[in-house]
Amino acid sequence: MTGEHTVLELMTFVGRSNRSKFREQVLAPLLASGVVEMTVPDKPNSSKQRYRLTAVGRALKAAPPLERLTPGQTHFAPAQSGALYTSPQVSAAVDGLHWAKPLSGRERTMSVPTYDQFIEPILRFLSAHPEGATASEAHEAAAQALGLSEAQRQETIASGQATYKNRSGWAHDRLKRAGYSSSAKRGYWQLTDTGRAFAQANPAPLSAELVEHLAVNFMSVKLKTAPDAASLDESTDTSMPIASTELATSSPQERLNQAILELRTSVAGDLLDSLLQASPTRFEHIVLDVLHSLGYGANRQALQQVGGSGDGGIDGVISLDALGLEKVYVQAKRWQNTVGRPDLQAFYGALAGQKAKRGVFITTSGFTAQAVDFARSVEGLVLVDGERLVNLMLDHDVGISSQLYKVPRLDSDYFDESLG
Repeated sequence: MTGEHTVLELMTFVGRSNRSKFREQVLAPLLASGVVEMTVPDKPNSSKQRYRLTAVGRALKAAPPLERLTPGQTHFAPAQSGALYTSPQVSAAVDGLHWAKPLSGRERTMSVPTYDQFIEPILRFLSAHPEGATASEAHEAAAQALGLSEAQRQETIASGQATYKNRSGWAHDRLKRAGYSSSAKRGYWQLTDTGRAFAQANPAPLSAELVEHLAVNFMSVKLKTAPDAASLDESTDTSMPIASTELATSSPQERLNQAILELRTSVAGDLLDSLLQASPTRFEHIVLDVLHSLGYGANRQALQQVGGSGDGGIDGVISLDALGLEKVYVQAKRWQNTVGRPDLQAFYGALAGQKAKRGVFITTSGFTAQAVDFARSVEGLVLVDGERLVNLMLDHDVGISSQLYKVPRLDSDYFDESLG
């Protein structure tokens, strides 16, 4: 270890992938023992924070490993410093920092690199394939570029997915949020024009600062909407992501909420991509599934597709009662451009032709301000844009699967002596 380094660089040096455990088991002992110091000691969580060896650390680095810790010792004293260190973690960490390569042994063999380390391999692979590539091809290219062993490839997360594929996917998610990549079609990744320009302007290897920027600075990026799209919700979302500099000091519950928010935002983007890639007929079917999940129609058969040539702007009909006396008419548009006032006026005219009192206009894009004003000026017309649609799908488990986690909490009443 020479010079000043970020946490991510230090983790790479010692072959660690879990940031919290690295701080607790490696960095904290190094700091407490005076081996390493912070460049901004008064602001531990500063984004500009770097770490460097102290004079003691440099002396310890220069000492042969056998002088630091002999078999059977539980502490060690570097010959040139005279300081006593009570944690073998410090010795192991210094060895790793000294040689600037991951630790050997079982941990090195089984540890899969963190997702930020997949960002550049994915970027370079997609840059070399401007026509795009399947996600599977990108996973394997990244694994090969990182030199993953067979044991690392076999490691899985709780859901059963290979860990390296999961982290490769999150690396691509960051590139998508930065506007550098896209899901051109289902299971297919391709750099955008901006992404190709970025790859050319930043030859390998990317600096640690740039990788960290891509990894942590795009967590709060939401679904992209057209510039002329008006918001349908008067209330604003008050949930804010935790700043990267505050993650280490936030509570476990806050970090859990942050992770759920991040997962939800990522899946929302994937849902919108999938909707845009669906055929018009399939999209209409999905829309009716969503409306049925909201409680419209006594059963799924009460929601019927009508779309086709000469449909008069009606893509679906929902019978609200068993006799079909009261109906809701639906128009579903898989568009990327915004829906304007003329489109809504045409749909409203189609409703009048059916003597209908209620209509729902659903699109994957958004609505112009004039369209929103028109919908508010008439009765019985509801608008659903792409953002609202994917959130309804998330809330009602349409097109997604969920994983349930148990979060333990102490039941203090159970231990109340007065209860007997």
